Amino acid sequence: MNRTIGTMFGVTVTAGIMALGALAFGSTAGASTANPTASPTPTVTFTTDPYEWGPYYSKHDLASSYGAAYVNWNNKKKSNEAGVSGQLYDLDSSQYKSQDKCALVKFKVRHLNRNHWSDSYHKVWCGDNAQDYFGFFFTERNVRAIKVQLCQTLGEHSRYSFNCGYWYPVYS
Repeated sequence: MNRTIGTMFGVTVTAGIMALGALAFGSTAGASTANPTASPTPTVTFTTDPYEWGPYYSKHDLASSYGAAYVNWNNKKKSNEAGVSGQLYDLDSSQYKSQDKCALVKFKVRHLNRNHWSDSYHKVWCGDNAQDYFGFFFTERNVRAIKVQLCQTLGEHSRYSFNCGYWYPVYS
């Protein structure tokens, strides 16, 4: 029975990631009827079990994120493609909250053929209340490890981050 529940969870999470991927890359349902020569949106299918991560928090617990990572290796185990999905929450709901204070999630990856960490993906979310969240999805190729950090930032386009939490592992 545990295997059945695990399988059902994996299928549900996979469907959710594919839905997030469709949101991230745009849906082609409307485009295909408007333009018959439009090509379909590329889809990535991950066959491994998810590596669930989080919830992780920024300093003072004012930003939070959690999700799942999937890694699909090729047949010879020499290359892979990783997909990371998650939800980002802006938890700063104080009455003195500045309109520009937002949650920031940052990811770094260590590739198979490199020994240093590289910036990968980041997203800012300025939520109106703690129940609002932003769903995200991204992919990387030839990944050895992935880590995440949660911070706050001033506005959606700011390069300045503060109240950053620790770097937490997503996949290794």
